[in-house]
Amino acid sequence: MVELSSAAPPRLAPIPAADASIPAVTAIARYWLRRFSFPLRAGFVLVGLWILVQYPDRSPVFLASALPAALILFQVLPSYHATLPVFPAFLALQALSFTAPLLNPDLATDWRVQLSANLLSATGLPLLLWFLALWLGWRLTPVRALARRTLAMPLSNALQAPGSLPHLALVLMILLQAFLNSPLYWQVLGGLAKGLVAPMRAVIGLVGLSGAFVGAYCWSRGRLRDSLLWLVLFIVPVLQSMRSLLLSSLQGILFAALLGMWLGRARRALAITIAIILFLSFINSGKVQLREKYWGRGAQLPANPIALVQEWVRASIETRTNPDDQSQDLFTQRFNNLQSLLYVEQQLQSGTPTLQGASYSVIPEVLVPRLLNPNKVRSQEGQVLLNLHFSRQRNRESTERTYIAWGMLAESVGNFGRVLGPITVGLLTGCLLRLTENIGRGQHLLSTPGLLSLALGLLWLSAYEMVYSTFSAAAFQVTAAVLLMGWWFGPRSRKATSR
Repeated sequence: MVELSSAAPPRLAPIPAADASIPAVTAIARYWLRRFSFPLRAGFVLVGLWILVQYPDRSPVFLASALPAALILFQVLPSYHATLPVFPAFLALQALSFTAPLLNPDLATDWRVQLSANLLSATGLPLLLWFLALWLGWRLTPVRALARRTLAMPLSNALQAPGSLPHLALVLMILLQAFLNSPLYWQVLGGLAKGLVAPMRAVIGLVGLSGAFVGAYCWSRGRLRDSLLWLVLFIVPVLQSMRSLLLSSLQGILFAALLGMWLGRARRALAITIAIILFLSFINSGKVQLREKYWGRGAQLPANPIALVQEWVRASIETRTNPDDQSQDLFTQRFNNLQSLLYVEQQLQSGTPTLQGASYSVIPEVLVPRLLNPNKVRSQEGQVLLNLHFSRQRNRESTERTYIAWGMLAESVGNFGRVLGPITVGLLTGCLLRLTENIGRGQHLLSTPGLLSLALGLLWLSAYEMVYSTFSAAAFQVTAAVLLMGWWFGPRSRKATSR
């Protein structure tokens, strides 16, 4: 087990370059980044030129997001040797979420946004300040190892000799999720059931991430036995996640598997990555119809997840083949943080006051377990306050049926304005990204701090459209679940794995 300590421990001895260590994983990532360096640079230039020619009024957005992000990435990537590259990955996804919409003729699918050259230009300053503040907050945070290194069996050797561990992890996730979704959960736990929902989801998510990441990594390395069985087991929780009608619930396990594949053998991962992007884009087209039916009209979800998937596929096909349907939502529209930034900028220009930190003030309450406070607000309370204050939704009842995401930059602007918001929240976010890296610095990947750094890193990757109250609640639950797992395995392995 790895014991986390608030005090800085003595300098850690280097870990051997085995693929069970974070330094080795970082070396693999750097190798493939070097291989893709030229295509990425060429793609950046071509996209910039295309936007300049086709949509010159959008070029300020590209120059204020993609350009600073690219310069920062090329500057920081060579410095990664013993940590997971959480900051570069988050920075790249943030840049992509603001620049991908520029490639779509329908820049903003929200009818409330009245596009104009002036509005597009106004987003340049908060974007530029956001990326610079992220880099500065990361740069100013000290580089320190936060944990002493000891191993936690059986995870410590899972990447080299996985055995049946990935399969068992997915089976456990499937069983726990089925139990949570069944009436039996409420009957067995009684009055404790409501308060344990969030901790149960955190444990289920962590177990699923472990099974997906280890299985995908070992499959790409040719070390996974019964790979077909693992694939079948991997599909089942994907189907379970789709029952929530929230695509964000799919992203964690899919990102974990993709990360494992890319770190294991990138040649195998490229085609699968493209397939998953197309899959998410396709099913995203039909989600509006399903949410209207099952959320808006209160229809009963089918008990068989296959039936729901079939209905989802039909809805997506109808949406894609209907030329008069304006709800088509391609990847450039789904992965879109620019729309929220344009909307809040427009509202501020029209005279709507800022929230003055109200969406952040709920964070202490969302961190309290529902077991201790049954009447606590939802983790999306910050998002709810933003949507109501800026008139994106009419009342609280509508926020319970439809989730309109914001993203961290738009939230900061809505709270503190277009200058103070990006600077303060960007500095804080950059600091937290460095701390996430420091937790696993120099560790074995599947030791307690290594797994915590990996789990939080994956959470950062899926947080591109979250507000801070939602992210804080999820991060708290992930941390508690990882520490619980470390405590569970630790006492059985200290003597055998002490170094």
